[in-house]
Parts: sequence; structure tokens; C-alpha cells
Amino acid sequence: MREKRQKPQTRRKPGTIEVFGIVGLAIWLLTLVVRKTGAIENASFNWFWFAPNFGGAWFATACLKQFFAPCAAAKPILPIAFTVKTFLAICLGVVLLAVINEWTTPLQTGGRFDLGDLLSTILAEAIVFFAVVARNGKQESAFEA
Repeated sequence: MREKRQKPQTRRKPGTIEVFGIVGLAIWLLTLVVRKTGAIENASFNWFWFAPNFGGAWFATACLKQFFAPCAAAKPILPIAFTVKTFLAICLGVVLLAVINEWTTPLQTGGRFDLGDLLSTILAEAIVFFAVVARNGKQESAFEA
């Protein structure tokens, strides 16, 4: 009698969080290029001053999500189910890292605490969280890998 072969675990398709992560990385890189060219020096308010916080927050969220529900691997690194609570913890963790970064930057470089950067990071995390929850619903099973 033949033994049944187990079906190999397949990788997940990239979801909304991964799309936000790719867009965030693109925004961040575009901002670096625009700042290096000096095209935004004369503007009094320019979106490119806050764009790295959006891009970095979305990219960090997508990277941290890979520990719980990876799209590039068949098995997660951490054996914790990816639920709405886990996703909220990731978003709050990214905001906490931004607070720590903004708090320590003046101590290290002598610069100033930039509330605009912190608020843009909070807004970026709110956008990604509510976009994913609205798309997937609040069901815990919609978030599980």
C-alpha cells in the first residue's frame, strides 16, 4: 500500500500589507533621489519632507509582518498566528520605534524633536491598519496565514 504524500506548503500571495510595503519602499527611494537633486529646497511646504516617514513606516510594517505570515516562505519564523491583534501590535511597535527615533535623534546629533515626522508616521500606520482591516474585515480567520 502506498503512502499518501503530503502536499507541500505553498507560499502565500502578496497581500495588501506587502503592497503597502513595496509602495513605501518606492516612496522612500524616490524621496532620497529628489532630495539629492535639490529640487525641493525652495518649497515652503513639500510632501517630500514627510514622505520618508510614510514610506519607512509602511516598509517596516511589511517587513515585521513577514515574521508571522510570510509571503516569500512556506513557514513563518514565529509560531504566533497573524491576527488583527498581532497586526495592531506590529503597527504600534512601528510607532514606538518612531517615537524612540525622534526622541534619541536630538541627543545624538543635537538636532530637534520633529513632531511633524512623528505625526506623519502615526498617520501612515493608521492608514495601513484601517485599509487592511477594512479590506479583510474583522474576522480573525481573514488574517491567519
